[in-house]
Amino acid sequence: MPSTRTLSVAAILLLLTAIVVILVSGVVRKSRLDAEARDLAVEITQAVFTAGADQLIANAHSLMLADQSPRQLSGYIDFANRQLGALQRIESIAGDTRVSLLPMGGPPATAAYVLHLQFLESAADLEIGMQQEQSQWRITQFMIQAEVMFQ
Repeated sequence: MPSTRTLSVAAILLLLTAIVVILVSGVVRKSRLDAEARDLAVEITQAVFTAGADQLIANAHSLMLADQSPRQLSGYIDFANRQLGALQRIESIAGDTRVSLLPMGGPPATAAYVLHLQFLESAADLEIGMQQEQSQWRITQFMIQAEVMFQ
């Protein structure tokens, strides 16, 4: 019959193993969500600056749409496209996701990226914020920073 000490050590080892498994699954989940959010940021950026605001509006979070109507978003994107000219390339993307490492509970996953863009007329930075809602990323912020837009 195992001693109390042996059972205690086994229980502690089992608990530590469970904690490690939970944390590793959280890290894997964060990596997957970061890749998904980064891909969406690039996809939305390319779509907005080639085809207009439709894809941005389709992926907008309800909080963003409460601040800006689809018509206002379309006007903002049309203005930016006129001022900046055609998107030439995405030079870089920086940022990441904030995700709870625990499998349940906690705040919703969020992501924030800054894309450095080169347009025909000017360079610009694009700040994109996202929040995960029902397993889908939704855009909460889409802000273009370019000197040419303020002249």
